[in-house]
Formats: sequence, C-alpha cells, structure tokens
Amino acid sequence: MRAARDAGVKIALGSEGTPALTSVEVTWMVHHGLSPKEVLVAATKTAAEALDIDKWVGTVEQGKRHHQGCLGSYASVSTGKF
Repeated sequence: MRAARDAGVKIALGSEGTPALTSVEVTWMVHHGLSPKEVLVAATKTAAEALDIDKWVGTVEQGKRHHQGCLGSYASVSTGKF
C-alpha cells in the first residue's frame, strides 16, 4: 500500500456493500501505511472518481449530493470547517 501510494497510484476503497467489510478494509489500509486522512479520501473522492460519478458525489461541495446519514447535523455546515 505504501509503495503504491509513494509511486503515485490512486487508491480507492470499495466493498460489495457490506459495512462490516468496509470497516475491515479501512483498518487494513491504515495498518499498511495510509493515514486516516488518506483512507477518508480513498473512500470518498477517489472512489467517486474511479466510478466516474465524482461530478455528483465524493466531496463536500456546493451542488453535490450528500448522504444525510454520513453528515448528520453537519449537512448545513460551511465546507470551510471540514
């Protein structure tokens, strides 16, 4: 994982939709050298880019969709605070 990151490979996090597997993958990615911030980007921005849906999701920006369950009460907070 470290070697791929250091070589400039974009790393995306994905699963078959099972939240339990995603949490295992997050732990594995940190264990193998990614920072928590890098894992968050892999699970959001880079994953959306890999699926070619980054025009609509993947980052917190005006005009993009969000999942209320993920953002909770922060859904209306300015992106400058993230």
